[in-house]
Amino acid sequence: MSNLFAGDIIFGESSGTVPVKYEIERKFLVAQLPQDMDSASLRRSEITQMYLFVDGDREERIRKEDDSYCLTFKEGRGLKRKETEIALRKDDFKALAVHAIGSAIRKTRCAIPYENNTVYVDAYAGRLAGLVVAEVEFGSEAEAHMFIAPSWFGKEVTGNKTYSNSSLALSADGLSEVLRRKLPSQ
Repeated sequence: MSNLFAGDIIFGESSGTVPVKYEIERKFLVAQLPQDMDSASLRRSEITQMYLFVDGDREERIRKEDDSYCLTFKEGRGLKRKETEIALRKDDFKALAVHAIGSAIRKTRCAIPYENNTVYVDAYAGRLAGLVVAEVEFGSEAEAHMFIAPSWFGKEVTGNKTYSNSSLALSADGLSEVLRRKLPSQ
């Protein structure tokens, strides 16, 4: 057994190999929300995430999504990133949260079916209110490159560090106003 680390925090015992996967994802600003966004049939979740470590293209974060908790290690930038997720108990999440850097990110996520994909629309809250992004995950890089965004998507920001959640968490409180000025009118 070996210890898992979150920055300089020893997270407990690992009982073997933690699965590593690659996340292939494109990210877009949302120019205009689709009309069916308010549909009660769409799956929604409330997310709070905090960062424990950010250095270049490596980051470690904790996330609460509704009643689930996880610790995530990500490495890389852009379209394809290495990602490892470990389920947490609520108490572990709270213990790690005191070591978070920057501000907590809070957002409501809505899952919208689109062709053969699911579009995850994140509407940010708090100091980032007004920022809305769409993320689409893919099974391969070829699939990601062939994807044609729907008309309600705005500018693509895949790999743009300004719009990464880690940058948003570590940025000054006034960033939401700067981002709003960059967003298309809604």
